[in-house]
Amino acid sequence: MSEEKFSHIKKCLQEVRYETGASVVLIADESGRALIYTGTEEPHTISLLAALSAAGLSALQEIIMTSFRLPQAADEQMLMLEVPQGEILLLSKPPLVFLLVFSDKTRLGMARLLLKRLAKEADWRAILHQPEDQVQQALNQVKEEVFSSEDKLENDLFHTLWQRGE
Repeated sequence: MSEEKFSHIKKCLQEVRYETGASVVLIADESGRALIYTGTEEPHTISLLAALSAAGLSALQEIIMTSFRLPQAADEQMLMLEVPQGEILLLSKPPLVFLLVFSDKTRLGMARLLLKRLAKEADWRAILHQPEDQVQQALNQVKEEVFSSEDKLENDLFHTLWQRGE
């Protein structure tokens, strides 16, 4: 995969995180393997979130198919979980799962639109069909770049909110 494609993915993740104020933006495969993410969580927490997201959406697909007597699940499904600390959006777009964890100060409609845009932004199937070592090497490079720019994103978000008076 080209450096240009990974730069584009990195930029998309950062934009979604910045626009929603999310603590985590994660893309995993259907097996629950975290492919790429940005956020404030530790890597072991991200791995757990990826696995639980894939399992939860798989169960949700079975509930939908059983409830509506469908032969197969829809191509795209979204699940919202709301808790006092914030909200979680899970979007299933086979073969990937997209996860967004954000506070209750973010508008839900905006978060939904941005997550759907992220899911449509790149040719995810092409990314997944790269040789495993090339994908992992490129993803590790993107992760390093994303983490090094996290402080700048947080400062930019703080200044934007401060200027708005929020």
